[in-house]
Amino acid sequence: MDEEWIDQPKKYFKYSELLTNAKEKVERCKACLAIAEDELKIVTAKLSLRIRRTPKKFFGDDSKPTEAAIDNRIRVHPLFAKAKAVIYKNTEDLISANKKVSTYYSAVHTLDHRKAALERLVSLFGQNYFSTPKTDEFSKETVEDFSNKYKKKRRQKAKKKKE
Repeated sequence: MDEEWIDQPKKYFKYSELLTNAKEKVERCKACLAIAEDELKIVTAKLSLRIRRTPKKFFGDDSKPTEAAIDNRIRVHPLFAKAKAVIYKNTEDLISANKKVSTYYSAVHTLDHRKAALERLVSLFGQNYFSTPKTDEFSKETVEDFSNKYKKKRRQKAKKKKE
């Protein structure tokens, strides 16, 4: 039990530090995701301007394209797809980082429970809860007598069955 007490703060510190690092990574992932979303907005705006300035290049006729047609052209453009892929990757990284935070939080919470359990064990140990029973000579003789009587009865029953 004393070894567990010595080990407890080391484990708690280790997992608390891992939890802190995981939370920091979540914040970095959130920042990267925000940057990627801003980049998508920039790409969308640039493509929209380019399509509006040169509709013939994208639609091939002299008619004025509708908003829905422009939005559709933007969504199928490779630059838009690339920006969306970056957002997807950053979202996956954020989900993974949040999962690590949850795991490390659980570990720290478990170590809190472990500490409380160790405290209770120490308290019980201090109250001689785990002590071994002590008998005096009279009790030992009584137990031996009872044991011998029980063995004798079993032998007698065994003889009767053989006969």
